[in-house]
Amino acid sequence: MESKSVLAVILLIAVLVAGSYIIPSEFRSSGDQGSDDQAASPESAANPENRQQLILDLNLKTTKLATIPYGYNLTKLVFSPDGREVAYSVNKSGEWFVVVGNREGNIYNMVDSLVFSPAGQIVYRAFRGNKSFVITGSKEGKPYDFIVAPFYRLFISDGQKMAYIAEEGGKWRVVTEENEGNLYDYVSQVVSSKDNKLAFVASKGGNQFVVVGGKEGKNYRWVVNPVFSPDGKKIAYQAAEGEKGFIVVEGKEGKPYDSVSWPVFSPDSRHVAYMVRQRQNNFREEEAGFVVIGEKEEKRYDWVSDPVFSADSKKVAYAASKNGSSIIVVESKESEPYDLIWDFEFGPKGQKLAYKAGRAGKMFIVFDGIEGKQYEGIYDEVSFPVYSHDGDTIAYSVKQGRKQFVVIGNKESKPYDEVSYPIFSHDDRIVAYKAKKEDKWLVVVGHNEGRPYDWIGDPVFSSDDRKIAYGARLGNELWWIVDPVPES
Repeated sequence: MESKSVLAVILLIAVLVAGSYIIPSEFRSSGDQGSDDQAASPESAANPENRQQLILDLNLKTTKLATIPYGYNLTKLVFSPDGREVAYSVNKSGEWFVVVGNREGNIYNMVDSLVFSPAGQIVYRAFRGNKSFVITGSKEGKPYDFIVAPFYRLFISDGQKMAYIAEEGGKWRVVTEENEGNLYDYVSQVVSSKDNKLAFVASKGGNQFVVVGGKEGKNYRWVVNPVFSPDGKKIAYQAAEGEKGFIVVEGKEGKPYDSVSWPVFSPDSRHVAYMVRQRQNNFREEEAGFVVIGEKEEKRYDWVSDPVFSADSKKVAYAASKNGSSIIVVESKESEPYDLIWDFEFGPKGQKLAYKAGRAGKMFIVFDGIEGKQYEGIYDEVSFPVYSHDGDTIAYSVKQGRKQFVVIGNKESKPYDEVSYPIFSHDDRIVAYKAKKEDKWLVVVGHNEGRPYDWIGDPVFSSDDRKIAYGARLGNELWWIVDPVPES
């Protein structure tokens, strides 16, 4: 939570200087035991693609998966997505190892970045002497001088394979199960396409370029943020020559500007949008911000955020600073002014937009142009809302004083010591979330509280919405819990 606090302080300073500010989305923790808190990542809530995933092979039987031996100091605990395996890392008197179920792995100087792949295989990084390895299942990979982690963003799109960045003899390469890539002065930002093509940023001889499918692109002064289109057929990235930056889409360079943000593809892969900062009259203190959609420059403001597309690719929204206030712009139409605007996102059908806003020291959610109830505080007092699958309802958590609760539509739940972000069942009939009560954790489904545990993972609904499942720790026992979902 410390990084969030630092970010909040920085942004509040910006508010005092500029009069208003739009707080962007940032990297957040995964919510496993061993991270800073129990609440799962708000990033999952903010992205409609990550709301409530359908796991077809979900374990639908309450199962005791493991017993932790006495004296084991767990550093991280993770359950497989389907609930059939559990793994944890241990530091026992300086000896580190991973236990999957009740099976202990090899001993290392240290292990970290423990994660189950989307395909359900345990993956982690291990250190022995001055070398590091990637362990996949029980298989130890080739030793390298250093391996970049965490890995959960580096699984290739089909979830069956992974890629990672490794250092060898002062040079860097991308490694997959089938191939060791070429060595470069440095490598970063590995991404994969829908059809499992890899791209990454590399540097050699003072130049930077993007490597796509093993083919090196044009040299630039710097290159960052490669991104594949949703259909996997195009790639775009930021680049710079001299003092100007521009967007490159499929090798075609866009108009140069003083500064550009990362490119955003529309869901139909036909359009690219990005944010621009441009000096006016050659004076840096007189900068303007605007969004570019394709080759069209939108209206200029004092500052703008990165744009987002609606799910149907027909609308673009972004936040902007105007006359000391913050606004949301959708299809060139401006919202009411606010003191602050936080993360914003279209719903799954693309018609409704939700965002966090602040005015006079109070926070609230604006959904489809309607302001919700106002709450005291700023920044993380109100979470980003989660959309129902039909996009007609939102749910979010609120912190007031020492208590937290969930708001579904306009109805508040009972207060708890802490709550996670909520999830909708697949039929949108009911909402579930984790809650902390008297130092124990439980899952709330509708108005019904489950049994308390020492720790619980993120809950998931079964495909027919009749059951809800989650990993739990009770003393030294690790369980996969399956509870019935109440009728109402």
